[in-house]
Amino acid sequence: MPNDEIPESELAVARAIARRLGRTVFGVVEPPGGGRRLATERPDDPATLAFSVERGGAVRLGPAGRRSAGAPSALVHDASTIPAVELEAMRDHALLTGRTIFVAEDLEDPDAWALYDEAPGDGTLRYAVRPTGEVIVGAAATAEPAAAARDTGWTARVGAALRALRRLRERADELIPLSHVTPRDWSRVERLVPDGERRALHPAALVGLPGPVVADAVRRAAEREVERLRRGWRPA
Repeated sequence: MPNDEIPESELAVARAIARRLGRTVFGVVEPPGGGRRLATERPDDPATLAFSVERGGAVRLGPAGRRSAGAPSALVHDASTIPAVELEAMRDHALLTGRTIFVAEDLEDPDAWALYDEAPGDGTLRYAVRPTGEVIVGAAATAEPAAAARDTGWTARVGAALRALRRLRERADELIPLSHVTPRDWSRVERLVPDGERRALHPAALVGLPGPVVADAVRRAAEREVERLRRGWRPA
């Protein structure tokens, strides 16, 4: 939502022009006086974008529209408000890259997020995620330091492990319709079981059980392995 720095009368004019032209209109700050002009092209310098108004009237603030608002307006203050699917994807991305990632609004695409290796200072930051899985929100996210893995081969090694775990979960899903798991059924799963979970997923304890029960045990084992990967991260 626009802040008090952008008068509704200015937005009304921008909406009228956008509607008449059938295209997005941009409010651009012009130094040194800091006045704003309306333009039909996105400015070359993103920092000078105060707002954009789509032809349907939707308004999105740019960096220059937030800078004087007193606090970063995009910040998330409660991690529970982040959609679970989004948060899972961001935690997986941070783990894979071995870097703390900073999730921000994407000024180019309202349906996407921009990801940075350090906190952006333009008010678009939403939250940060460490490779260890912690989610950092509020003012702490703006102060969170950039961090990368000490291990230069981290991404390749963890990427291979995550691909194997994805296949393990797919094999677990194939067990769900079975009334009971046979040794042959289990053999397709067993070769993908990580070393740290072989005792928990011993065939003697699982073969013969209903498919959903075994599938659940496999999925829980996969999650434990992901947590082991996260705990293995060390900063450079």
